[in-house]
Amino acid sequence: MSAYSLRRADAVLEATLDVLAEVGFARLTVDMIATRAHASKATIYRRWATKTELVRAAAALVEVETIPAEVGAEPAEALRAVLESLRSMTVGRLGRLVSALTTAAVDDPGIRATVHEELVIPLHRGTAAALDELRDAGVIDAHADTALAARALIALTVDRAVATGTAATPAELEALLAAWVLPVLAPAATGRRTKGPTAGPG
Repeated sequence: MSAYSLRRADAVLEATLDVLAEVGFARLTVDMIATRAHASKATIYRRWATKTELVRAAAALVEVETIPAEVGAEPAEALRAVLESLRSMTVGRLGRLVSALTTAAVDDPGIRATVHEELVIPLHRGTAAALDELRDAGVIDAHADTALAARALIALTVDRAVATGTAATPAELEALLAAWVLPVLAPAATGRRTKGPTAGPG
């Protein structure tokens, strides 16, 4: 493929993401994408036979937020940064894309597979890896089950936003941090331990 063709393909995929974020998968049409990308429908169909194929290709371009591991911070600051990073995936253009792709994945096995591979797995691995770093640095409890904690934090932020259509507010994140995240993952910082994803003595 020529450099020009690659640029045109990239333009079509970016246009797909833009329109998908605006109208969702159900209302998305190839006509809309062609107009946004300044491309003909024939050009699009030569490379992607269906709307689903096009959306799957575009979904591979969506980058999962890098989850920070602030190993030099206090537990509350480090865990707040993790929560805020997860929340950032539920607001703005990225949030609309995540919601649109997740909704489309419910009824389309192809999109579901792409979302799982390109978004779900990297997000869970990245969150668990950040928590691993915090645990290894002594910021959070040495017995913390980071894989389980990652699933819980994602469920309480990203999954919640997809299900309700509303992102957690900063105040809600603070309440979650104080009531559950800190007591479970860094009980020494609060002087109390709440039942949750740790393997240590309760």
